[in-house]
Amino acid sequence: MNIIAGVIVRVHILTILRDLKNGRSVSDEEMGLVAGMGPDWAGAADEYREKHRAAMDERFGKVGIKALDERTLEVTLVRPTNYFLDLTAFATFLPIHRSIELLKETEGVSAELTLWAYDPQWVKPDYHRRGYPGLITNGPFRLEQWHFKDYMYFVKNPYYHAADEVVCGSIKARIITGAGTYYMAYERGEVDWLGEVTRLDFAPALAAQALGGERDDIHITPMFGTYFYDFNCQPTLPDGSANPLADCRLRMALNLAVDKQAIVDKVKKIGNVVARNFVPPDSIVGYSCEPGPVYNPKRAGELMAEAGYAGAEGLPPIQILYNNGYGHEEVAQAVAEMWRENLKAEIVIHGKEVKSFAEDKKTHKFMVCRASWFGDYGDPTTFLDMMVTGNGNNDPGFFPMLNMMG
Repeated sequence: MNIIAGVIVRVHILTILRDLKNGRSVSDEEMGLVAGMGPDWAGAADEYREKHRAAMDERFGKVGIKALDERTLEVTLVRPTNYFLDLTAFATFLPIHRSIELLKETEGVSAELTLWAYDPQWVKPDYHRRGYPGLITNGPFRLEQWHFKDYMYFVKNPYYHAADEVVCGSIKARIITGAGTYYMAYERGEVDWLGEVTRLDFAPALAAQALGGERDDIHITPMFGTYFYDFNCQPTLPDGSANPLADCRLRMALNLAVDKQAIVDKVKKIGNVVARNFVPPDSIVGYSCEPGPVYNPKRAGELMAEAGYAGAEGLPPIQILYNNGYGHEEVAQAVAEMWRENLKAEIVIHGKEVKSFAEDKKTHKFMVCRASWFGDYGDPTTFLDMMVTGNGNNDPGFFPMLNMMG
């Protein structure tokens, strides 16, 4: 058993012991894994957790990370990883102060028998529990005030390695949810900068003004991201019926029946580039991929027939799921109309609020689902890993070997 598998098994056992301690039922299979540890489940859980923590501490001592001095960290990699420096800037790798860790359940916030537990209040600037000196950052600014749903106030960080080069003394980041409201705040001079304006209904007009030289405060820049639709690749749909989209020929037909250039030009109208690759082209040095297929409704119809749905005969209604707002409905309407016209398919579009949408997407409760992804580091795997079997972001349930077989 490799190290990762061993850790997963021990964490699973700890979860079972925690459930038994709290009086929750477990399956017969799970009970078999902890046979002989009871009936003092609370004591068994505590003992098992401490043994696991000790084992993890021992193994972590063998990890190739060493602090050479107060400002230098040496990391030894198993193999060359050209995007490693990108990873160090990723949120998962950001340092946190050790004092936020809850070591005992008697410290006021229950650790609930987990291996590591953290007080959720630690992100607040006035958090000083167990000697915590407030939210620590290693960037040019530190958080001094946080008024929930109102604003965040940042001041210059005196401990930043290049503090003398930081010109701005403070930043007040206002929290404004409505797109029209935050734009009006900008126009009135109440805010100095907006991160994006694509949610505005009149974003196309702003883009046209920027491209025409009428405004110099609107900047159109490429993004390391892709907007796409997920097709449910599971053998069956949530209601238990057979899933026609499990056939890759039907998925390709739906792809070929969408005129992406028309969506860019007539629906979005803000300068987007047609996506013919999952990984944005020319975004990663040294990486290239042949563009995918172009709009071809004739071939789409042929593939429909090959899949057994000539003229959409026998094809159940195709449902498109999207989250409300951000212009997603307009895109879904355009795609639906193209599928109706080019494939004679019956299409139903369904918008949901973001929380319900995210839950349905994660649990495969959809046929076709709006999706997007922004890369986290400069390597193709930041996109391609999404479609690896078992990856937590593989929302369509794509399984390459099955789909190659059609």
